[in-house]
Amino acid sequence: MYRLHGGNRDAAPGDIKTGSHTQHINQAALNGVDYGCAECHAQTVAGDRLVIDQGIHGNLLVNYSGARAGKNAAACNTSYCHSDGKRSAGMVVSWTGGTPITNCVGCHGVASPAAFTSVAGEPNYANEGLGLFKANSHATHTQKLKISGVSVTGAASCEICHIDTVTTAGTAILSNANHLNGSVNVKLDTAKAGLTADYNYSTRTCSTISCHGGGSPRWGDAASAGCNACHANLSGAHAAHIGNLISAGMISFYNFTANRSTGSFYRYGCGNCHPAADDTTHRNNVVEIILRKNKPGASYLVSLNNLITTDTGGFTKTAADNFTCETVYCHSNGRTTGTAEVPVAGDYRQTPNWYGTFTGNRCAMCHDNPPRYAGQSHYVAESSLGDNGVRPFAETGHMTGIHYMNTYVGNNKNGYLGYSSSGNMAHGNSALATTISCYTCHSGIVSSTKIDTYAMYDTSSDFRCATCHKPGSRTPLQAGEITDTALHINGAKEVRFAPITIKTKAQLANVANALGWSRSGGYKTDTSYDSADLSVATWNAQSKTCLTACHVNQPGITWGAQLKCVSCHANQ
Repeated sequence: MYRLHGGNRDAAPGDIKTGSHTQHINQAALNGVDYGCAECHAQTVAGDRLVIDQGIHGNLLVNYSGARAGKNAAACNTSYCHSDGKRSAGMVVSWTGGTPITNCVGCHGVASPAAFTSVAGEPNYANEGLGLFKANSHATHTQKLKISGVSVTGAASCEICHIDTVTTAGTAILSNANHLNGSVNVKLDTAKAGLTADYNYSTRTCSTISCHGGGSPRWGDAASAGCNACHANLSGAHAAHIGNLISAGMISFYNFTANRSTGSFYRYGCGNCHPAADDTTHRNNVVEIILRKNKPGASYLVSLNNLITTDTGGFTKTAADNFTCETVYCHSNGRTTGTAEVPVAGDYRQTPNWYGTFTGNRCAMCHDNPPRYAGQSHYVAESSLGDNGVRPFAETGHMTGIHYMNTYVGNNKNGYLGYSSSGNMAHGNSALATTISCYTCHSGIVSSTKIDTYAMYDTSSDFRCATCHKPGSRTPLQAGEITDTALHINGAKEVRFAPITIKTKAQLANVANALGWSRSGGYKTDTSYDSADLSVATWNAQSKTCLTACHVNQPGITWGAQLKCVSCHANQ
């Protein structure tokens, strides 16, 4: 027999070398075993070299039949040995030539069509879903797996779930009967997956597995794995910062930095507060907080943390249940967005304790209510409008109403509402006068119905809403609401004028000469008022100028600049 065609591996160097025999009978280092002749020539031999039919042996024909034999002696990729393990063909192979298979990818990493590129031979057919024949979660395991704080990728990850099938390095098959036995053999390496880690074949479910925080992920079911498997119940203020980002499956990797905020939900990616590029810190039993403005992978929002230059800056942790941020953009007055603006400590607010509450004067917990830094016009402590040479000058700002303190009629003739909303008062009766609030210039961002009445709460200003608005008032002392979080704390100053007709009882002397204004009723009578369409107002973010009916549509009205009486009373 040896003289005719050489023997098997035991007859080296005279072993048979025709075709691809060597790759099958002398390749234990890769296959885990050297296959005997009977695997493909069962009609001729048994027990590897024992000839059982002399009539077939020596008949000048290749009798190709056996446990490992396919249906085509020329192309074996249709046989189970070279399949993807799920009855589909693997790489096209030829007995007499072609590309030799030297790793696991050649058999079950070449699905057609492929859902992803196999890096270690992990089956890459499309995931059909939980409980189905071709359920597949290999990509998320072999592409990047975290074990005890270390990234395990490629072939090295195979052994964690197939400890009885592949070597520790995952680049070769163990010398046992598990490979090519027609079954999917899953046995977890408990030294890496947890001492009590287990796998249920019938439900395809892992249990008490440290890789998933002790959870029970199911093969092919993305909803049972990912971030939600370990972080389904995050502590402290996570819910206020990430909303349902994790539970809704919007995030699938640790260093996600995108802002997915919408409606009433803030959804900031984990990488904004945690390391954004170095995931070796993930699953290392340490909560890593890095807010540095130029940290690797930093998002635009993080780049606005201008005062934070070290990995330990921007926050204070005094106990396991006491954590605050001090100099982060998200909790600032918003002034830090311009390159020409130099932030100072006073631009920031210390946050409430991460494990505490966030109630009451909520707006002031991030910035003054309203913002009062130099160079703005929300509130001006000493305005020269109506300057009569006596200090202090009158305070002014874009709050409450136009000349709300000295309109012609109302409670005590000063324009205040008093307790009732009926009658002809300037503030509170929307039929006669419009209350200027945050939504007037930030329409769609803040609520137009739940008005913040904490304005100037920490001052003795005439604009202090709490002077009249008490917890039990008709319009109570209350915080406002953000209606579109995507436009709030996004690194931009969003100005959007409300599409409303504004009304005022502080009537113009000559309404006919006031561009954009009209009059209802007479001049300074109980039921008269002047009005203008605010929906056509425009804002130039670069020059910080507006063109609004409020200023009689005069150009050059600049935010933060000193105004004069004529800025509104042109041609009066």
